[in-house]
Formats: sequence, structure tokens, C-alpha cells
Amino acid sequence: SSGINAEWPLRPGLFWIPLYDLLKCLFLVWCMWPIENNGSVIVYNTLLRPFLLKNEAKIDAKLSKVSGQVNKYVSDAKKEASNLANSSTGQVLSATASAAIDNAMSEQEKDKEI
Repeated sequence: SSGINAEWPLRPGLFWIPLYDLLKCLFLVWCMWPIENNGSVIVYNTLLRPFLLKNEAKIDAKLSKVSGQVNKYVSDAKKEASNLANSSTGQVLSATASAAIDNAMSEQEKDKEI
């Protein structure tokens, strides 16, 4: 799916390559062929693995930065939710939700009786 998304902007130019769709299909079959050294192994070992090893420190630094930001946002959201729950507005919302649940449960009991 990501290959299709990356291919989409290039599609008008790829139209001019003879048998492009057939070649793409053959490449994907080769990548998934159930042999020891299929296309995916070769592509990984020759292209992807060297790139990842070369940029491992950069990738780890970015992931660390992003995970730190996500943790901060989650912590802030927890604080905001706690503040809302403890506020008068939160108490009203909680009471309203409890009443709605009780009402739904009583309606369900009535439906069972019928």
C-alpha cells in the first residue's frame, strides 16, 4: 500500500514505460516468492539494511524525541482530564452520563420484559 501511495504522484510519467504494470507485478512476485534468497531479502540486504545501519543514531534520536513529546502530551491530557473530572463541570457531566446509563439500562430491562 505504501508503494502505491509513493507511486501515485509518479503515475503519469510511469505510463510511458512499456509494460510497467507487468514489470511491477513480476517484481512483487519475485519479492514474495517462497525461496531463501527472494527479492525482499536481496532488497533488504543491499539497500535497506545499509541505509538503516548508517542512519541508526539519527533514527534513534528522532524516535526518542517523538516518544518524549508523545509522553508529554499524554501526561498533559491526563492532567486536563483529572482537572475536568474534579471540576463542577466534570461532576455535572458525570451525573448526566450516569443518568443516561441508568435510563438506558431501565429501557433495556423493559425490552426484555416484552
